[in-house]
Amino acid sequence: MGPVEPLPRLPAAAPLWDALRRATPQIVLPTRPPWWDIDLRLTRRLAEINDGRLALRSYTDARITEAAWREGHRHGLKDDELAAVVEAARLKAAAAAKISGARPVSPLSAAPEAGGGADGASELAWLCRIAYAFVHSPVVEGVQPATGTAPSSEGARTT
Repeated sequence: MGPVEPLPRLPAAAPLWDALRRATPQIVLPTRPPWWDIDLRLTRRLAEINDGRLALRSYTDARITEAAWREGHRHGLKDDELAAVVEAARLKAAAAAKISGARPVSPLSAAPEAGGGADGASELAWLCRIAYAFVHSPVVEGVQPATGTAPSSEGARTT
């Protein structure tokens, strides 16, 4: 993994992984890696998160993504911080839609932004930014559909 400290960062991605796991349980591999093999645990967690991101593509409502970009700009977010907030908003809405039993919004949505970089350390940093925004960003929370509803072709709350 390089100079990154993987053990302290592994829990940072847990809220995102847990939400994706609940929406798409098939992303979790059936056998657990050994507790002592941090690199393997980290690699699997990154793979499972990315599998969840891909599995939720068809539940992505473009209006959530657009609203997150708009609100993020309004809140002064830029570059990687804005991209992480948008991705977190997209994933939160898509996971909620799938869990609620909503039909997919589009059959073939575009693949999620790769983000991060070419190595495991930068990918982990990127997914940790998304996980932080997933839990803490007022933009992410503000663009979610009203409680008890899932994104549909009829519209989503954008404030």
